[in-house]
This record gives sequence, structure tokens and C-alpha cells, in this order.
Amino acid sequence: MASRKGGKTDVSFGGEGEKAFTVNAKGQENAFDSLAEFQEFAKEAKLSAAAISSVEKAVVQHFVQLEEQQPLSQALGEHLQAEKGVAARLGEDSQYLVSLPYNPNIVKAMRDVPGARFDQAQKGWAVPIDSRTALQGALVAVDQVLGEMVTAKASVTDEVHRLAKEGQLPGVSPDAAIRVTGFHRSDWIYTGAIVAANAHFIAQLAEHEKENATIVLHRAADLPEQVFKGDKVALAYDSNGKVQVMTPEQAQAKFANLADERFKASLGKPVDGVNVSEAPEGMVVKMDYNPKAAAILYRMKKYGDDAVSFNKDLGGYLVSNDVLNQDGALDDFKRAIHSARREIREDKQARSEIEKLAQEKMTGAKVQFPQGKDGEFQSGKVIAVSDRYVLQAAGREFMKAHEVSKLAEVPAVGQTVTIRYGQGKATVQDRSQSQEKSASLSR
Repeated sequence: MASRKGGKTDVSFGGEGEKAFTVNAKGQENAFDSLAEFQEFAKEAKLSAAAISSVEKAVVQHFVQLEEQQPLSQALGEHLQAEKGVAARLGEDSQYLVSLPYNPNIVKAMRDVPGARFDQAQKGWAVPIDSRTALQGALVAVDQVLGEMVTAKASVTDEVHRLAKEGQLPGVSPDAAIRVTGFHRSDWIYTGAIVAANAHFIAQLAEHEKENATIVLHRAADLPEQVFKGDKVALAYDSNGKVQVMTPEQAQAKFANLADERFKASLGKPVDGVNVSEAPEGMVVKMDYNPKAAAILYRMKKYGDDAVSFNKDLGGYLVSNDVLNQDGALDDFKRAIHSARREIREDKQARSEIEKLAQEKMTGAKVQFPQGKDGEFQSGKVIAVSDRYVLQAAGREFMKAHEVSKLAEVPAVGQTVTIRYGQGKATVQDRSQSQEKSASLSR
């Protein structure tokens, strides 16, 4: 227990789980969690201004010195360290600024810290330095909350994959490629059924075809109202991460307005790899190479087998006026363009991220993206896994990035596997297990 003397008042400092400091004044010892609590006592006890000042100075000096020796940022739990955006730093005003994700239980833990308040301008919790002891205790509780969220996220993800394998995702085949993501765009409306839910996360079947499905995870704490498994809802995020819950009908009307505004503004301009222009025959769409984006446009074929065709003379895909004049076709076309742009944009970002990971693993690494031709295969160790890609060692400076949506299962980092393509899909064989089996048979 550290202590400091100040005239006729002695100040001592407690350890973990104790009060922040104890003041011995007028022959009595009193323990406090903060200077604010001490100041109330001092007023009632009629301590002199000099005695109060000496205690305040001793307390601040102690915690400043403690921060220099043992920075609070280095004492964060594993889940706090892993969470993006978390920070705890001491400012020149002798206050900590603590940045934490939103969660009602996290808010409750921080509100129990004496003097803590949420600073809207800095988007973090401002905490007096003399409340460091209580703050440490609160951060332990916050770390436990984040740990529960990690477990809950894994649980709801596992449930999604189980439902998929059992054929319980509506409109999705049991062998479909499932992509699970927690990424949210601020200019997008996620519409679909809630297929799994727990106290911390809900899983929404936001986009799907028979052979591919995207499941979007939403944090339950971010939603203004509770939703349940089986609900069909639309969720829209604003630039601050605030979520609006709508019915699918409300979302369709809002989305139509947004899509119409963006569509008109983008005509004749390349936006996210897609350029839409008007021609006498209809709308011409030119886009960067991306099979998924092209498949999105080909959904217009529901209006006829010849609704979309590649026109060599125009240098792009043509959607004729006869098609666009059908009821609902123009709105569907605008939505398809918006979705195709999003696909190309997100895929470019994902490719950039996986290439960056490759460079972190090996300077000068060359990343190849397999086309998935029948019979194409690669054996090697899995280097990294993202929402969209599995990065695999492919000899010397080469690495291959396989699309998660094409894999029968997602291998773990560190596994040595053979990934073999056929009919647009890829099997994944664990080579380490087969090697162990071969070794045991040869004994």
C-alpha cells in the first residue's frame, strides 16, 4: 500500500478490489473511491483548505505516477485488446478518455465509475484520473461482456451453418455456399428473415439464391427494438451506426427512392466499376470483370430469356426498352445495378485486404485468384481467412486466394489442405489428416 504525507493528513492508496485511497485526518481514517467523494466529506468535516489541497495534490500525483509506470492501456483484457476502436489514454486534463463499443451492459459498468461521463464530442468516456481504481474494475467487467459477445457470435454463426446443412434456410439448398459477415454499409438496407438469434446477435438472411447466401450479423444492442427468429424485417444503418427497423414494404419504398436518385445521378459515369448509359435500344451496362456482379444483372432474365444480352457493338450488356417498360422492371434494374456496384466495390476491398495480409506474412508475396476451372487444385497451408477469401500458400513467393463462397467448407488457419475445383465449387481435403492416416498404415 503506497502512502503520501500532507501536513496533518496522510493519504494511503489501496490495492486491487479496495477503495482508491484512504485519508487519515483528525485521528480518523476514511476510504474514498474518488476526489469528489472526499471533497463532500471534507466539507462536512470542515477540513482546512490547506488539508484539502494537500490530499488532492497527493492523489493526483500518485495516479499520474502510476499511469507512467503501469499504463492502463497495457492492462486491458484480451477481448478489449482484440476489439477494434478500443482505447484508454490519459489526457493533459488528468482525465482518461476511454473508447468502447456500445452495449447496455458496458454502459452500466461505466456509469458505476465515479465521475465517468460520456463525451459526445470525443465519442468516449471521460473519467477523472482519481477514479482509475474503479475504472480498472469496470474494464474487467467490460472485458467479460465482450467475451460473452465473442461466444455469442460464434454460437449464432454455428447455428446458421447447421441450419444451412439441414436445409432449413428458406430458398437455399443444403450444399449452398454460405457467407456470414458482420459488415454494415451506411447506404444500404438489409432486408430478409431473421434465421437465428441470441441475447447478443441476430442473423439475417439478407441475400440469397439457391446456391449462394449471405447472412448478415447484427448486434442486438444496436437495434432500437427487439426482433426474433422468423421475423421478416429491414434494417438500415446511418453514418453514425444508428439502426432503423422497418417492415419490408417500408424498405422497398425507401430503397426505390434511394436507388432512383443514385441511378439518375450516375448515368453515363463509371461508378464502382459499373457504367450505365442510355442508348436508343435501351440501357447499356459496362462493368469490370466480376462473375457475381454479372450474375446479379442476369436476374433480369425473369422478364424473359433475352432480357439481358451482351452486345459487342455497344461493348456492354444491353437491357432492352421492351424489358424495361414491363411493370416493375425498371425498379428491378436499378436495384440490380446498385447491387452489382456494391459487389464489385466490396470484392475489390476484400482483395486489397487479403493482399495486404499476404504482404504481412511475406514481403513481396504474389497473390493469385483462381478462376475455379474444373480440375484446378492447390495444396498448401492456410495462411489467413477473411469474410470472402481463404489465403493459401502456393510455393515460394506465391499465394492463392480462394473465394469462400465456392468452398464446401472453410478451413482453419494453419491447416494444410488441398482445394480442388469442379462444376463451379471446390472441395477441401485436410492433407494433414490424410498424411497421418498414411503414416499409420505404413507402420
